Amino acid sequence: MKIFLQGIVNKYLHEQHHFASVRAFTRYIISCEFEALSAHYKTTDKAALLEKMRNNVRNNLNAKKHIPEPFVEIPEDYILDEKKLLVLSDIHFPHHDVQTLEAVHDRLDNDTALYLNGDVLDCYEASRFDKKPTMPKMREEFEMFAKWITGVQAKRIYYKIGNHEERWEKSANKTIFSLFKAGSIQWVLEQEFGIKNLTFIESKQFTRWGNVHILHGHEVANGANSPIGIARSVGLKTYSDTIVGHSHVTNSFSFKRIDESFFRVYSQGCACALKTDYARVNRWNNGFIEAEIFDDGDYNIFNWLINEKGRLKAM
Repeated sequence: MKIFLQGIVNKYLHEQHHFASVRAFTRYIISCEFEALSAHYKTTDKAALLEKMRNNVRNNLNAKKHIPEPFVEIPEDYILDEKKLLVLSDIHFPHHDVQTLEAVHDRLDNDTALYLNGDVLDCYEASRFDKKPTMPKMREEFEMFAKWITGVQAKRIYYKIGNHEERWEKSANKTIFSLFKAGSIQWVLEQEFGIKNLTFIESKQFTRWGNVHILHGHEVANGANSPIGIARSVGLKTYSDTIVGHSHVTNSFSFKRIDESFFRVYSQGCACALKTDYARVNRWNNGFIEAEIFDDGDYNIFNWLINEKGRLKAM
């Protein structure tokens, strides 16, 4: 095959370009390269040419050393080391749903950690929308949460900052209060209300529980409010076992990888009122997630939906 092709190429080079062989054509290319390099470095001496080329490479390498490091501010994943977990999302105090919180109290115990998955406070005062003067103020939201959380019995309690808390913190940090670190939910709860048993997770920080990622939902661009299927839409972005809130809708979706393994995404319901003046008609439902991880890394997740009769339905 090689000899056959070489014969065809030699014939082509001889007839079309007047080269005796592939070898002659190669020598010509090398000579052209040498002439071009000689003209660039202004020398025909081969030794001097090679030295100038080496110096050029060194200079390029030294120049690369002066490229500044880019600024990247992405928090590391928070590693959640818990065997049993109850995930509660979108309480939105003062618009909380009493029935959902009562159901959570019934299922919590001292062996189960409570993970508050964002938008625990509504932070109405920091909303960009028109505000009603009759709505509870931010201090009242803090007071409601403080009253509730002091009665919660759980192994540990985690508080993930959601997009509602984030907008209040951003608003507060534009004031002089940022000098005292008072522009954070954590600081206010600890300093003003004496609640110091919460572990806080940043707004854009991912939480990893074994192989499962837990997100509030605002971290996923255009993913947690899909009109088709929230769990499916989020899964097409995370490609990982994922628990996500934010949408106030309970659904799940399974994906099969090419290696025959599976991952599943769980969109969880909310713990707030299902009707508001800004969204009278919606797809929301109340719910929460219970989960347990096994020694081999596998897990069980129950994505509970609370129906119109107040009964729990696993989805």
